[in-house]
Amino acid sequence: PVGSAAAGVRRRLAEWSRAGGVPVGGGFAVPTPDAPTVVPHSRPTARLFLLAEPREQTGPDGQPVDAVFFVFGPTTHACEDLCELISGLATERSFGDAVRAGRTPDLRVR
Repeated sequence: PVGSAAAGVRRRLAEWSRAGGVPVGGGFAVPTPDAPTVVPHSRPTARLFLLAEPREQTGPDGQPVDAVFFVFGPTTHACEDLCELISGLATERSFGDAVRAGRTPDLRVR
């Protein structure tokens, strides 16, 4: 049931949005490790949400969070791996610049 999976994703996004995620630097946050969103999906996926106003949260670099990733995948492990990849990229200035300029970096995970 695709509809029930979509409803689950929407519910999880609302829950995670209230929790705020984990700031990883560069103004980005990823979901908390104890709250993976597992859905019947063929591969791990991340969606980026740019916030209208930065949150009070700051990352390890002191930059306020103004962009949050919503991550989902077929397993908890797949979600964790994608969060780890994003966390590493978030500290690279070129990644943040590309995202904020509207370019989509190639984040294909095999």
